[in-house]
Amino acid sequence: MKKKLLFILLVVTVLLLCAGTALAATLPCDKCGGATSKTGSGSSCSWYCQACDYTSRRSHDPNASSSGLVPDSCTGHCRWCGASAVYSSHVFNKYVSNGDVTCVKDGTETARCANPACSQTSTRTAVGSAPGHQYKQQTRQPTCVKPGSITFVCSRCGDSFGGDALPALGHTYGKWVCENNFHASYCTRPNCLFSTVAYCSLTTVQIGGSKITMCSICGTVSSSEGSVDLEASESVTVTTPDNSKLAGDLTVLVDAAPIDAPFAASAFYMLVVSMNKDGLPIEPTGPVDITIDLNPHPFVKEGSSLSDTPISEINARTFKLYRVDQETVGEETRESWHEVTFALKHGVLTFGTDKMGVFLLMPNAFVPPTSK
Repeated sequence: MKKKLLFILLVVTVLLLCAGTALAATLPCDKCGGATSKTGSGSSCSWYCQACDYTSRRSHDPNASSSGLVPDSCTGHCRWCGASAVYSSHVFNKYVSNGDVTCVKDGTETARCANPACSQTSTRTAVGSAPGHQYKQQTRQPTCVKPGSITFVCSRCGDSFGGDALPALGHTYGKWVCENNFHASYCTRPNCLFSTVAYCSLTTVQIGGSKITMCSICGTVSSSEGSVDLEASESVTVTTPDNSKLAGDLTVLVDAAPIDAPFAASAFYMLVVSMNKDGLPIEPTGPVDITIDLNPHPFVKEGSSLSDTPISEINARTFKLYRVDQETVGEETRESWHEVTFALKHGVLTFGTDKMGVFLLMPNAFVPPTSK
């Protein structure tokens, strides 16, 4: 009989241990210490003492051998009420980045519970991990005909902004080159082979007994003494009476070169003045003022009466300025000379005109052919 009773008690004990806490421990009353009975189990335990009509409450407590702590997790059963719950006994102290950070959005990081037997993980936002954009300027240089751009690109994520256009540079033409009645000018910008080509605009004037033929654009001169290129002047300005710019994208070409007159020891000074675009002459639509600094250019040839006189000391009283026009009537080409009012001071020549062409600065003693 006694052996049978002991066997029954042993079976009951084993069943209680396997069930966790089928019969939970009794929580003593917080007020009188008397016996209580469980009345509820939610986020905490509730125990009622009938002796003093008082309800005691306890947080779930797994930290006991009877809590039934499960080896593969940090969960267990409350030793007071037997409730199953997840407890704050996880320890997360080694967070590793998940590699999902962007320039403008914080990434996340994850840690595994320090309990080797627990597979629970914790993921949180890595506050302040977003580094922000790192922009670098990328410039696409414009060419003569294609516009460029300025763009700012993030070296981390490729985000970009800007794209401001840089206008095409346009061609920059060099000195005119003449070959066989053609003149051409090549773009001087690197890697650009563009050129503009046109027929020479030939003009012939007769001075004394000699005829001189010239191109008013490329500056090639032919005379009885052979051919010579006029020297281009970069010291020239062309303005309208109200000081406004001339209409259109025009190039003003001023060539100057001395040629000895065949009838006197003194020389004359030839000024071929033209406005042109892409190798073609363009006339102004009204009066313009032309200012030319003659100091960078030779004024007369060596051996003439003025060859030893600095240009800055030669004054307007020594010369007259003529514009030589050509007119073709039938098969005959006629030449007309027009005296032009001018000023010559410190080597700077200034005059007004409403027509471009060949201008000759002649000694006072010279008599124009049309006036003979």
